[in-house]
Amino acid sequence: MKKTFSLAALCCLAFIGFEFCSCNTHTDNTPTDATMPKISRNFDDLTIWFEEAVKRTHPFISSAWNSDADVADFNLLLVNQEKNRICKITPEGKKELQESEWSENLKNEVSLISSFGYTTLNGLNHTLILCDFAFFDEKAEMTKQTYGHVFSDEEIVYGWLALFYHESFHQFVQRGEKGWMPSETPSDRSQTYPIDYQPRIYRKLALIALKNAWLNEAVKPEQYARAKYWMNKYEKNYAQEAELIKSYDVDESSAEYFSRFILHSAFPSYDALYDIDGDNITSGVDAESYMQCAALQLLRRDGRLNEAIEACKSCTLTPINCLLKNTKLPDNYDENQDAADIKRITEAMDKAFGNNPMLQSIGEIIKRHKAGQQHYLAVRTKSGAYVDLSGEYNLTELPGLRCIITLSTSLDEYEIEGLTVLGRGFYYLVPLAGENALSISDVAPSDELSPIEGVIIEQKAQLTALQEKGMNVKTLPTKTLIGKDSFGNKYYICRFN
Repeated sequence: MKKTFSLAALCCLAFIGFEFCSCNTHTDNTPTDATMPKISRNFDDLTIWFEEAVKRTHPFISSAWNSDADVADFNLLLVNQEKNRICKITPEGKKELQESEWSENLKNEVSLISSFGYTTLNGLNHTLILCDFAFFDEKAEMTKQTYGHVFSDEEIVYGWLALFYHESFHQFVQRGEKGWMPSETPSDRSQTYPIDYQPRIYRKLALIALKNAWLNEAVKPEQYARAKYWMNKYEKNYAQEAELIKSYDVDESSAEYFSRFILHSAFPSYDALYDIDGDNITSGVDAESYMQCAALQLLRRDGRLNEAIEACKSCTLTPINCLLKNTKLPDNYDENQDAADIKRITEAMDKAFGNNPMLQSIGEIIKRHKAGQQHYLAVRTKSGAYVDLSGEYNLTELPGLRCIITLSTSLDEYEIEGLTVLGRGFYYLVPLAGENALSISDVAPSDELSPIEGVIIEQKAQLTALQEKGMNVKTLPTKTLIGKDSFGNKYYICRFN
């Protein structure tokens, strides 16, 4: 399967910054299982840890889902930071692949994978994870500012294990030959700018209710009713967003549930739920898609997993709507009982969104567009303090246009830091950058670009790699040079088909 990225796909990674690609793996209770091998940064020791971990987690695949989750598809490949060693991990044990056993496809993927990278290999039921602790060391300050602490090695390693199951589920259960996510389903994971707090408050309150129900089964009836009330209010008042986010709710919540169920089953102190009302209380609509894994955990506990699987496969109901479909909407619901949670969410969002430099870049780009000026604003940032605001935004002042912000984001082999883009529709955006990414600002597009459709570094080897992957890369008749990085590599605006 060829790899292409739309603005929406880029946003999938952007909203979480550097954190383990498409799934939030941060927990406040990372397992400290004394019966597991000691976690070490030595690659040989890591393979021993993963060998034992996979032996414990793999048996829960069949109980996490139905037969669509074929155990034979879940094969972990670990590559070391230097990219010169690969170890295959299965429940039967571990085996280091000699270089003579590396296929051309595998060599290509290993050479291109970067940062917190992972990839599902074309034509193979294997998922490749890069064990790169140095990346997390470099981003330590970002981690501290975003989550209040620097990730421990334990969090990182359990995060890689969770990433393996989450991304493998996307590839080998939802996509490929099974293909149960309807491709024609309209979808959009962007927020509205200026930020509208209400839809975020409504969805977060429903999700907090699910967390309460999970933690205390005795309060399940009233918490289900509470969730029903707020979801109904959300869907009535924000019907368009609810419809556009539906496929993401299904896609990400099911993969996140699958990963967390397996890890929680093997390591009970691993958080079964995505962080609903802690670090991510200010996050956008797409983060709430991951949070709906709580609904699937509850559906399973309620004995309704098969019903939920069928709803997910057909994308007829989101997990939370499947869970609550038989719950009666409460009469005369008193919203004052949720005043404390509403206040807490509002204050957190005020702190995150008020006078934030990253969001100010949206205002700047709107002003420039109205004045007929630049569409791009490439910025350098110091430590990633504003990573939570990365994402895609629909602009009420410029209907039909949307703005995307990325910060320290990796797309497998492609990396970029600090980019604000104005575009229309879903064009492929493939940024390529060096160690320090872009160091330019005030980028002026050429007349041929309406809208701007992509940024690429002109580096022959990387262009060739893109073409070999099946992407049609076409430069414009008149390329527009927009700058160069600290290595002297030049950046051009190009069009991707």
